[in-house]
Amino acid sequence: AKWAKGKGYDFLRVDGEFLPTAQWPRLDRFREHTIELPVADLRVAPANEAAARAALERAHTHWLAVDAASARLVAAFGGDRFLDATAAAGVLLANAEEARALTGLEAGEAALALARRYRVVCVKLGRAGALAATGGEIVRAEVQPLDRADTLGAGDAFAGGFLLSLARGLDLAVALRAGCDTATAALRGSARA
Repeated sequence: AKWAKGKGYDFLRVDGEFLPTAQWPRLDRFREHTIELPVADLRVAPANEAAARAALERAHTHWLAVDAASARLVAAFGGDRFLDATAAAGVLLANAEEARALTGLEAGEAALALARRYRVVCVKLGRAGALAATGGEIVRAEVQPLDRADTLGAGDAFAGGFLLSLARGLDLAVALRAGCDTATAALRGSARA
């Protein structure tokens, strides 16, 4: 919290709750916590493009990730413009449709092409798993398909498992497997809820 406050950040998100860096509470040392540094809170709109670019530049982290989030949004924004606007990111997350909107290529070729711009590119393939590329290397992970129509939250769970593994220094293939396993666990857990 001291580091974040010194860098001009007013809040950290701890276990999903925003906490002020100026009045940092004592955390339970015997429990694992998820601590995130929000660099911006922006509504996706043309008027906010400059603020979004500035937030990406300000982040200064080794594993800054951007999720393409919507093939329609990418197409409306423009693929080249998206790539330019997110150049500060080291990791790109996209599904196959979003990767195609950015490159015009199918998933594997798109991942390799995008990995020339980003340190790591991950293309989520739904029931077929995911693939990730860095430099000229590509790795794949399959998943055991679940019989579910509702997959809400799977992409966020995947991103969390994948990015946490990368940040911990794990191999790309291990990180990809962790992302897939985390998404599957989230879907299995939400089926019981």
